[in-house]
Amino acid sequence: MAITLVQSNSANASSPSSLAYSSNNTAGNLLIFTGFNPGSGGTYGVPTDSQGNTWNVAVHDAGSGIFYAMNCRGGANTVTAGFWTSGATAGYAIYEFSGVALTSALDQVAAIVYATWNSSITPTAANELLFAMSYNQNSSGLTSITVGSGWTTSTTFTYTDGAPHYYVGQAGYMVQTTATTENASAWSTSGKQEFLMASFFATAAVDPTVTTQAVSSIGTTTATGNGNITATGGVNPTVEGVMWSTSSFSTPANGTAPSGSYATNSGSYGTGAFTVSMTGLTASTTYYVCAFATNSVGYSWGSVVSFTTSAPPVVPECMMMGIGT
Repeated sequence: MAITLVQSNSANASSPSSLAYSSNNTAGNLLIFTGFNPGSGGTYGVPTDSQGNTWNVAVHDAGSGIFYAMNCRGGANTVTAGFWTSGATAGYAIYEFSGVALTSALDQVAAIVYATWNSSITPTAANELLFAMSYNQNSSGLTSITVGSGWTTSTTFTYTDGAPHYYVGQAGYMVQTTATTENASAWSTSGKQEFLMASFFATAAVDPTVTTQAVSSIGTTTATGNGNITATGGVNPTVEGVMWSTSSFSTPANGTAPSGSYATNSGSYGTGAFTVSMTGLTASTTYYVCAFATNSVGYSWGSVVSFTTSAPPVVPECMMMGIGT
């Protein structure tokens, strides 16, 4: 299932700081809290929120960190920072992502503190979410941080109490298609102090969900089969179709390939209704029909419906005998 940023919010605020999501969280999504507080005596702690979600440490230093809550509860939510320095100003941000694994979501982490910027992580699976936060100190003024290629800039934090305490923090994220090494050195700035990065697994794809609709356009030897893909399973189905028989049958188990008489469309299909042409039927015959679709995980089936083909047209007896011709 593709990972998508749902919403975010941020603030530069005196500690402790609370941030509210602007919209209700959707149950099952991943929540991320990040921020930095460069003041002396910085401490860290795990955030809390008004929904009672369980927050975990992905990676942290004394005054900065990336924290996450898996499989969140739905509804309005406010997150309270767990780390701060009394009396200082800090930058905080919260995020909500869909499509992240519900359990054991964290894959890889990397952290650099006052060191050579050559650390990297290589996700162990495709389609992972990479999230990073960096901040720097510059004695002559605020300097920007440029994120690496492929990263989306999401939040910029600033903090200063005059020279030499000019700080800029930057958070960013990317969703990879294939597992590729990402290096801290790709983020360009001077005076880097800390760089934190974490990767999270995507929700595993499952079979699509399909329903069978009533057959339409019924003729003597043809008809139109109708189905509906109500969920892709995280990966678009590549085949959709219907299977039919003159013998009654039960809905096949998921993973079962069609056999006997069936018709398909091939392509890349999201959710929605589909039709296929049924040909070679026999007039005045009852048929049993079941819709199906398959993605990279396997086949999925709808329920079985029935219909009866039309009777052949009646030919007047006089025409059969050749009278009047």
